[in-house]
Amino acid sequence: MSFEQYFSTAYREVAKNYFPLLIANFVFILLYILSFALLVGLVIWPAITVASVHYILNYARKGNADIGSSLSQAFKKGAWLRIWPFAIVYVLAICFGLIVLIIPGIYLAYRYAYSAYFIIDQDSEPFVGMSESAKLLHGIGFWKIFGVLILTQIFMEILLVIPVIGWIGVILISPFVWYITALPYINWTNNSKSNSDRKNIKSSLTDRARSGQATN
Repeated sequence: MSFEQYFSTAYREVAKNYFPLLIANFVFILLYILSFALLVGLVIWPAITVASVHYILNYARKGNADIGSSLSQAFKKGAWLRIWPFAIVYVLAICFGLIVLIIPGIYLAYRYAYSAYFIIDQDSEPFVGMSESAKLLHGIGFWKIFGVLILTQIFMEILLVIPVIGWIGVILISPFVWYITALPYINWTNNSKSNSDRKNIKSSLTDRARSGQATN
């Protein structure tokens, strides 16, 4: 997927069901705010993260998703507990990188940015998820992912500077930001599945050919 295709794909897919995505994103953000306001954020935020990732991936793959179903998945299979050790290591690695030099900290932030997706979506253990995230970064390309996410972030920062209208703009584009952030993972896993399917088909055809030759 080219740099431009990330933006065009995100726009096209979000436009199909814009308002359900807007409402869902607002609900998850509100849950984050309420959890920390009620001093239970440290316990609840991993579960909200699981639900949020579950929702956007379901939407990307099926064309629809349900907030209630995603929230019900939050405490299943222990994904919310596996987020904890990853989050601690992730924050410490970034802090260390920023202290030593700013660039290593930025690199580590993007290198492991998709770890949570692997932990939640593929039931990976924390360090396996981090390893897979690193493979994703190098497979797609650091500069491509960095460019897509940083341009999105810069645009949001510009809007935040504008009182009222800009803040409303940030809310309105939040479904797009949500989707485009997940898109590298969605694209990577889709391609991986396609490659795996092609290998399985090729292997099956080879086995049949060998079986036919043995019969003859």
